[in-house]
Order: sequence, then C-alpha cells, then structure tokens
Amino acid sequence: MNRDLVGRVDPRHLVHRLEAITGRFAFDAQNQATQLQAKGFEVLPSAANFIFARHPQHDAAGLAAKLREQGVIVRHFKQERIAQFLRISIGTPEQNQALIDGLGEL
Repeated sequence: MNRDLVGRVDPRHLVHRLEAITGRFAFDAQNQATQLQAKGFEVLPSAANFIFARHPQHDAAGLAAKLREQGVIVRHFKQERIAQFLRISIGTPEQNQALIDGLGEL
C-alpha cells in the first residue's frame, strides 16, 4: 500500500466507517437471532461474529446435515456440553437469509 496515501486518509473517516460496519454487523446479528428465536431456537447472548443456538426439539447434528445439503454451512461440535448447539456465523444478508430459508418450517 502506498504510504503517502495512508498518511492522507483522515482518521475520523476511518473511525466513522468502522462504526458503520460494526453497527451493521450488530444489526444483522440481532436480526438473525430474532429470526432463529421465531423458529423456536434458544440463542445465547453474543458479541462475537457468530451466534450459538440450539433447538429444543431438533438434534443439532441433524440440522447441520440438513443445512449442509442445501449449501449452508454451520458448525456442529460433538463435545457433550455443546453437542446440541450450532455455531452460526453472521454473513451477508443473503447468506443469513439462506440459513433461515434452509431451516424451513421447524
């Protein structure tokens, strides 16, 4: 990267841009959590770039396999304490909607 260009960038612009990105991310994460809760998921609080969620009536491994068949990748762990949870990354709005669509009617 050109150092002269970096030196000319107003740091206030960078801070404003970062705030806009993180604000959008927080909105997307909350929206995703709300949609999952509407489908009966328990969603743990998170300030990370992912949601940790489980459905009390559906096996997490089965849900992960169903989603994978549709091209939606979520992380499933086999450790006993978290075996029924899915780690769902926050993606683009289109990717987030693909997850919700992939879950269909639970």
